[in-house]
Order: sequence, then C-alpha cells, then structure tokens
Amino acid sequence: MPGIDTKRLQEGLARAVRARTEAGQGDEGAQLASGREGIGEALRSAGISPENQEAMLETLEQAGISADQVQDKASIINLIQGLTAGLDSSVKSSLADFIRQAAGELGAGPLPEDVEAFLSQWKKT
Repeated sequence: MPGIDTKRLQEGLARAVRARTEAGQGDEGAQLASGREGIGEALRSAGISPENQEAMLETLEQAGISADQVQDKASIINLIQGLTAGLDSSVKSSLADFIRQAAGELGAGPLPEDVEAFLSQWKKT
C-alpha cells in the first residue's frame, strides 16, 4: 500500500481550518463550512481511511507512537489521557468533535458506545 502523503494531509487540514475560521466557527467549531473540503476528504487525500490501517499506523509511528501502544482500547485511552493531560477542556472538546466528524466523514459509522462515552467524559476533564 502506498505511504501517507503528509504534505497533502497538512495542506488539506490547513484548508479545512481556514474554511472553519472564515465561516466564523473558529477553533471551537465542529463543522466545516459547506462546500469546502471536509476533514474526511483531507484524510482520504493523504491516504488515511478505515480501509488503510497501515497508513494510520505509519502516521502514528511518525508521531512517535508505536503500534504496541495502540493494541487495544484501554491502551489507546491511556495514551490519549497521557498526551492530553495538560490541555484545557475546550481543546479536548474540539478534539472530540474532530474525532467524531472525521469518523463520520470517513464512513466509519457511529462510534462504539464505550468510545462515545469516553469522548464525552474526557472533554469535560
């Protein structure tokens, strides 16, 4: 499988953030301006999708996170909590919205109940 085109990912996400900002939604907004590139489209254009788990693992490795650290939900939750411990709850809320939106736009379906429960609780801490 082809690797991740990180330049395209960065450019696509930058366009998505600009679109959100131009629409007056700022960093807190969960939706992108209609008619603009969405989060899912930016991720797919960089090769990241539910069908390409290899690309996701490559992205994590580029960020210094090994595949062993994301073996199961408990490990992932611990990793997320550790990486975001110092973030304000409003930033966590924006990240939770980003995760939900990306999952939806990538066609991953609704998040499992336990993941949704974690995101809802995590963004409040």
